[in-house]
Amino acid sequence: MEPSAYGGFEDDVTISALSRPQNDTVARVMSDVEPPELAILSVTDVYGNESTPDPNVLIEHFKKEGRISKNLIERILVEMTAMLGQEPNLLNVDAPVTVVGDLHGQFYDLVRLLELAGDPEKTRYLFLGDYIDRGTFSLETTITLYSMKLRYPKNVFLLRGNHECRQMADFFNFRLEILHKQDNEVLELFQKSFDHLPLAAIVDNRFFAVHGGISPELKTTGQINKINRFREPPESGLMTDLLWSDPAVKDGPTVGFKSNTVRGCGHTYGFAAVAKFLEANHLLCVVRGHEAQNDGFKMHRTHPSTKFPTVITVFSAPNYCGNYANKAALLFIGPKTINVKQFSYSDQPYVLPNFQNIFDWSMPFVIENVTELLLTMTSRLGEETDSDDSSEDEGTKEDPAVRRKRVLAKIQAVSRMARFARILREERETIIKLKGIAGTSKLPVGLLQGGSEAIDQTLTSFQRALELDMVNEMAPHARRQAKKEIIEQIVRSVLQAREESIRAWLEGRAVELTSEEVGTVGEDTEAEYRSRIQHRASFETGESVAPAVQISAL
Repeated sequence: MEPSAYGGFEDDVTISALSRPQNDTVARVMSDVEPPELAILSVTDVYGNESTPDPNVLIEHFKKEGRISKNLIERILVEMTAMLGQEPNLLNVDAPVTVVGDLHGQFYDLVRLLELAGDPEKTRYLFLGDYIDRGTFSLETTITLYSMKLRYPKNVFLLRGNHECRQMADFFNFRLEILHKQDNEVLELFQKSFDHLPLAAIVDNRFFAVHGGISPELKTTGQINKINRFREPPESGLMTDLLWSDPAVKDGPTVGFKSNTVRGCGHTYGFAAVAKFLEANHLLCVVRGHEAQNDGFKMHRTHPSTKFPTVITVFSAPNYCGNYANKAALLFIGPKTINVKQFSYSDQPYVLPNFQNIFDWSMPFVIENVTELLLTMTSRLGEETDSDDSSEDEGTKEDPAVRRKRVLAKIQAVSRMARFARILREERETIIKLKGIAGTSKLPVGLLQGGSEAIDQTLTSFQRALELDMVNEMAPHARRQAKKEIIEQIVRSVLQAREESIRAWLEGRAVELTSEEVGTVGEDTEAEYRSRIQHRASFETGESVAPAVQISAL
């Protein structure tokens, strides 16, 4: 009676094929998680018989991770660009109004704030910019806002942020997201619409709303309407300052304007600068976004005459980059009062870093498990070595010591492979977490040189995460200049080290030959010697021996 493959004996147990465990390739492993919506919305689905899109249809579809057709996206972007082009650089917005700060592609938090503040059909909104980058749902966020603007143009107002430009979109993940979900044509339509966004707004004739802040060039608000905004922001000037400037960190009654060294462009403005601007334009306060706040908002220095903050910062992206654990806030401006409402992070679907597919992402796990399997098999082989030795014929029997040594070498090799695969996977996950904090696919220069200890310290420190992110807050041209300076410094160090090594080599050689020795070695050697002496003299006179190195713009 032979044993069955199912653990019993054929005469004792009858097993039906239907009772064997089956692998269901259709049922979801996590049955409590809804699958993504497979249907792709068309123009008819969203517009229906209306001339404008229905935001609620889009929101419900996007909440299920649904996609929309290219034709629909193109129509919304083209119509939105045309509508924005009719608006002035400086908007006038009446109270009451809900002011929303940076969103950064956090669509599910946008849905939450709309639930808190009210339907845009009945609620007036002013968005301060930075709708894209960092988060993984920038397309959904921007299309939702654009559809709201098209449907309710008198209730929804959108300003431009510093991220609504080509250079920032290329550095962060907006370009990668659009190319993953659509194509280059759609990306260019998005960028064209960003070029048409207004730059600032006067709210209730009392508040100056802008993404970044004021400028030393800005004397009156009327200057803003003279700016040519339909372009990529320049490296400097009034337009750039409106998008990039920040309140001074160390503020005081006499602090004015200074160059914004943290951003690499724009300015920082202190109390004296803001107070002068507000007084000249008969305004009460500057309302802006642009900076993450732990509480979602910040009331800056109060004016002694008005007893009101001169600057209010609003930030509406909770748990910024998925790591900051900050709250978000909305600013409600009424005819006589202002109120702040805070809200927390909403759960969102997990998206693999850089929009990877599951096969690329899972390869390190597969490699690690395969090597562990090999290690188990070779270890088992080592245990069976002695028993196999005893069953072999005396004439063909291999020396047990040699065989054990050979098997042990295999086990050690596979063990090293398994350890390497594990370390590779763990370090890869750590680096991806760091990139999540930074909100980009790049890491600051020098971080990896600190080793695993420095990386772990970064992951466990909130303040360190903020410091790490400041590099990414620089303007694109400033980042390029910083990289250029780093490379030039490295090149200078390499050339200096090379020069010192050549000098040491020359000094170590018997260069001080006598004239008799020179005469005996022949004309070729004498010429070589004279060339060497000239080469050495060039160091003493400070000449550069190495050719000039041209550093191209990065």
